[in-house]
Amino acid sequence: MVDPLSEVIALLRPRAVFTKGISGAGRWGVRYADFGHPSFAVVIEGACLLAVDGQPPLTLEAGDFVLLPKTPGFTMTGFEPVVPTLIDPNLAMAATEEVRHGQQDGPPDLRMLGGY
Repeated sequence: MVDPLSEVIALLRPRAVFTKGISGAGRWGVRYADFGHPSFAVVIEGACLLAVDGQPPLTLEAGDFVLLPKTPGFTMTGFEPVVPTLIDPNLAMAATEEVRHGQQDGPPDLRMLGGY
């Protein structure tokens, strides 16, 4: 079966300008301000909650892919209640190594690749 969305994306020939590994463990949450540029994330392992401004929250699980054509503000968290850490997306672009949210040691509850 032909997937029209996949065909449109292939025709656009998108390329990643920046990517980084992201992981989270324990109690964690981040709040990104409006970025205004296309961005993506793919969940490699585990799960998290994604709440994009103006949309109902989604549970993302391993294998899920998110493409935001013009990235609005959003919150991403684990499954424990938390006050999210505010992150300026323009400063977060400078990260050159995997970003770890929450508990810094031990195995992650979530592993994903994100970028723009």
